[in-house]
Amino acid sequence: MPPSLINLLQGRLVRQIVVIWNNLDEPTPAPFTSDHGVSVRYRKPERDSLNEKLRVDGDYRTQAVLLSDDDIYYRPADLEFAFQSWRQFGRHRVTGALARCADLDADGGGWTYAPCRGDAPYSMVLTNLAFVHISFLDFYFTDDVPWLGAVRDAVDSRFNGEDIAVNYVVSLLTGNAPLLVRGSEQYVNLDPAGGISRKPGHFEARSSCLNEYADAMRCMPLVEQEARVERGVRYNVWYKALWDRYTLF
Repeated sequence: MPPSLINLLQGRLVRQIVVIWNNLDEPTPAPFTSDHGVSVRYRKPERDSLNEKLRVDGDYRTQAVLLSDDDIYYRPADLEFAFQSWRQFGRHRVTGALARCADLDADGGGWTYAPCRGDAPYSMVLTNLAFVHISFLDFYFTDDVPWLGAVRDAVDSRFNGEDIAVNYVVSLLTGNAPLLVRGSEQYVNLDPAGGISRKPGHFEARSSCLNEYADAMRCMPLVEQEARVERGVRYNVWYKALWDRYTLF
């Protein structure tokens, strides 16, 4: 059982876990209920698509959906903090642990995807660990919005960029930036060396997603954000620097 799943099973506020089973040639494991009363079920899609991670079904019973990859997770107490932050500040935002930036090219002709440096404003939060309101995921699969179909097709053809697409959709519908939430400890990242984000050309491919989606929507919907939510002031970098300065004597 993946560590991320074991971790989620301990969540006091977790109602159910849906595992998207992309091993299409293998049968899905049997559903079960944990000792903490969390139900776990496996859903096998018709094809291997990153879009399927975003698809909700009639058995979802919560407004908040935690989108998570199997190699990354908040620790239990920080997960609850992130959820409460979503409830209070982030219902109309993508709310999670990993921020990314979209920078305008020097010639103003396109957008470049990049990690955010220092306290620079960010405009995306990755959905490998993020809370999203279920209504945005439902809208993502609307069939009567032509540009949404184009975006989903681009995700399938590139096998990349579904998290960027969610940020575009949420910011377009709400006009809001995402929200970065940091726990008292660093999130756990077990991303394998052969993962998508480690492959050559990853950032170029992500930049292409930014521009292709903007072309499909005929706008750049992302909104920059400088604020973030942290659990405990002692983990704030500025506060820690002052604390170290005045407690060295």
